[in-house]
Amino acid sequence: MTIKNDKSGKLSRRDFLKDAGLLVGGAAIGSTVLMAACAGETETVTQTVTGPGTTSTVTQTQTKTVTATPSGDEMITVLNPEGQVDPIELKPLAPRLDTLEGKIIYLVCVNFTATCQFLDAMETVFNEKMPNVNTRVRIKRGNYGSADEELWDEVENEADGYVMAVGH
Repeated sequence: MTIKNDKSGKLSRRDFLKDAGLLVGGAAIGSTVLMAACAGETETVTQTVTGPGTTSTVTQTQTKTVTATPSGDEMITVLNPEGQVDPIELKPLAPRLDTLEGKIIYLVCVNFTATCQFLDAMETVFNEKMPNVNTRVRIKRGNYGSADEELWDEVENEADGYVMAVGH
């Protein structure tokens, strides 16, 4: 590494980063050459898994490198550092309601600070401005991430739409 001093006698940040990059890059290239020299055969296997989604196709690729000794014994297995992503089933958004007139709209509070008061005020506005909309305020049991199966069954069976106030 070449050390260059600026006028204050200190190593500049730019020179440090440039020299550190050369050092790290050289080490990476050198270690690759050393690994190749010590190893026998190297085989790269790529596997692609395609899963159908409702609106698109998700493709997953896994690369596995197997390094073996000259005698054929497997030494190490290296997986792709990008990780594996399982296929995701894409679901479209629910269709938008044509009108709120005569509909049942659930206002669901998850107990985040002031969300219940906000939904109570929202219900008051619905009652004043749109009296033909039936609103029902419900408080979800547990925290945001936990399931309230009883509430979700009620919403699924009775609501035409819902607003979930999660805060922020």
